[in-house]
Amino acid sequence: MFKYNLKFAIRNIFKTKWYSLINLLGLSIGMSCVIMIMLWAIDELSFDKFHKNSDLIYRVTRTWYNDDGTPNMKLSKVSIVFAPMIKQEFPEVEKAARLYPDWNVISYGDKKLLEECFFYADQEVFDIFSFDILSGKKETLLDEPGKVVITEEIAKKYFGNENPIGKTLSFEWNNEVTYIEISGVIKSLPANSHFHADFICSYKTLENQLNEEQLNSWNNNNYATYLLFSQKPDEDNFNAKLRNTIAKHRGEEYAAKTELQLQKLTEIYLKSDLDTEIGINGNITYVIIFSVVALFILIIACSNYINLTTAKAEERVKEVGFKKVVGAGRISLTIQFLSESIIFSIAAYILAAVIVVSFLPLFNTFSGKHLSFISSDKIILQMLVFLGFILIGIISGFYPALLLSSYRPINLLKRNKLSGGNSFLIRKSLVIVQFTVSISLLICIGIIFKQLNFIETKNLGYNKENIIVVKSSPSLNNNFDVIKQELTKNTEIVNVSLSQRVPSTFLDWASYTIRKGNEMIPGNFAIYNISTDNNFIPTYNLKMMTGNNFSNKEYFSDNQEFILNACAAKKLGFKSLEDIIGTQINYFNRKGTVVGIIEDFHFESLHNEIKPLMLMPVTYRDKSQNKLVRNGNFISLKIITNNLEETIGSIKKTCKNFESNIPFSYEFLDKKVENKYYFETQVKKIFSFFIVIALIITCLGLLGLISFTTKRRMKEIGIRKVNGAKTPELMRMISKEFTSLVIIGFIISCPIAYYFMHSWLKNFAYKTSLNWWIFALAGLLALGIALLTVSWQSWRAATRNPVEALRYE
Repeated sequence: MFKYNLKFAIRNIFKTKWYSLINLLGLSIGMSCVIMIMLWAIDELSFDKFHKNSDLIYRVTRTWYNDDGTPNMKLSKVSIVFAPMIKQEFPEVEKAARLYPDWNVISYGDKKLLEECFFYADQEVFDIFSFDILSGKKETLLDEPGKVVITEEIAKKYFGNENPIGKTLSFEWNNEVTYIEISGVIKSLPANSHFHADFICSYKTLENQLNEEQLNSWNNNNYATYLLFSQKPDEDNFNAKLRNTIAKHRGEEYAAKTELQLQKLTEIYLKSDLDTEIGINGNITYVIIFSVVALFILIIACSNYINLTTAKAEERVKEVGFKKVVGAGRISLTIQFLSESIIFSIAAYILAAVIVVSFLPLFNTFSGKHLSFISSDKIILQMLVFLGFILIGIISGFYPALLLSSYRPINLLKRNKLSGGNSFLIRKSLVIVQFTVSISLLICIGIIFKQLNFIETKNLGYNKENIIVVKSSPSLNNNFDVIKQELTKNTEIVNVSLSQRVPSTFLDWASYTIRKGNEMIPGNFAIYNISTDNNFIPTYNLKMMTGNNFSNKEYFSDNQEFILNACAAKKLGFKSLEDIIGTQINYFNRKGTVVGIIEDFHFESLHNEIKPLMLMPVTYRDKSQNKLVRNGNFISLKIITNNLEETIGSIKKTCKNFESNIPFSYEFLDKKVENKYYFETQVKKIFSFFIVIALIITCLGLLGLISFTTKRRMKEIGIRKVNGAKTPELMRMISKEFTSLVIIGFIISCPIAYYFMHSWLKNFAYKTSLNWWIFALAGLLALGIALLTVSWQSWRAATRNPVEALRYE
């Protein structure tokens, strides 16, 4: 029986090659897209779940509040004191560990390399996380100062095939050399980890580098803090106990300003968008969006397949009639139709798998992933997809099998096709579903493009073009005045500025304690700060509203100049901006005078609202120690791009004269700003690709369906032509039916697309509007594509010789 059904299925496929090809391609292409989206979504959802105790590991986060109770700052890192305090006061916490991310220039022999994935950590980090330890004793890896654990890749980079255990590396900290001995080697954390470390140095090494004030600070939030619980905690109850602990140690007034919360390890990557995240996070919104896209494409592909399968089956009425006359029962006919449909589905699965394997490298390129489908760890997924194809085959074969086998043989032999209205109504409904989905996707991509264009063209309040950003170092900071003189001798370099931060980075330093003279300014609000020199404003073309830029005089820690943005000026509660100029302010225990107000500008990305900001001098002299302090991390250079290669070479040469230990690296600021919207750009690329696929599948299905429709109406078309109907009239008659289906699909799609895009735009503090013309344009585009698809078949049917049409039946 199986051999018979297989033979019959292959014969029917080749008998209707055109429809079979459309059906096979539509289902295979659609399902291959669904598979790729599934692989991407599964990878996104798998982050940090490889840790043995992932469901018992939590991160401690911190929120600062305004007086009105609204959050002011949400931090992924907390103070240095919290990990040991929580471990001591909460018996349900088995382990607690801090991770302090840093970067260092690591030296070994003649090698001096900049390492940006350098972490300090407590010994207990190896009890909390599931590191794969290749060498070294787990219990003593970080138990003493001067110990460091490195990854296998780092070991090969520095030592080749030598055993790295016991070897000594070094780096500079505050102009002093620190030596660290390698105590262990680990495998790198998998790609689906929310942080990646090449070096993990003992926390006790860091302790030796910090002063007493830094070791006991409750406000210096630089430490990612993780807890391992003995059993799953009641998060709300534990958060309340944390609040009581803060109140016990620091008082109710302090506890009202700040709060600690638990955050599940497995939710950090997709559901956390806090300040100072330890790595680049994803977004659960995009997982939902692409899952919906996958569902939509699945609906389109299955609708096509069921539509064409049922339409083709209804052409086989005489075949079924003859089989029933010679004794075929309803069960055997149903098995035959199901067998054919399932065999076809298996062929589609094989083709889909080939498409996925062929296109995954390209998909990985623009999604930034390393996905695979044909691998041992994907066997369950492969089986599920295979069963999905079988299910589609059963559904699409079941309806025509039951329908045709239910008719009496005499009724089947009297006709060449079924005249049913129900089956055609079902097909119309499926076409409406397809166009609803396709138009919804078109509207969504239109709004995504509009938002990204809004981001690219919005006036950020500063100039981002032709600015090179170079990472500074203690040596470059100490010699900055000489470096600036050397660089500005080049006529291609317009301005040079030293600053603690540059636009597009996070603002994570803020103070709630702001005094006007000795009087506290009311209101529990934060003013963020960055340290800059007097060239920062002209380099970035910031606009002065009132007052002046920093002067060139030498500043002291108790006699500085401050510049506020308009947002910060309003927070201080003065009646006018002019009134603020000359005001004495005590900020972060640094006293100074407000000398200027600048216009607000988007220092961070458009995801965030503009924050109150204070510019402080990057260079000042500490009177107590008679020591020059420079807090610069970046050198910004405004250049002319007439001879870019030579200019960059000149900058590199000058920096190398004063800093030979750190490899020279630079970034263009406009590219740095673009990187803040990496995920949105990836969404646009992936979305565009799948929308094209969805439209292709829809058109393939429409092409097959219109072919069946025109074939059914050949006699009618022939009679109309004999009676004088013109070709345009006939084309309009055939197209009218499908045009109405597109319009219905458009009406249904508008609220669906509006809902999803309105939710997506909530991710941005500054966003474009949902204009009506985007919806109209998507509908017209879909209608145009549908008419082009339908017109070709309509024209073929309308121009056929009426004699052939009448002789057809």
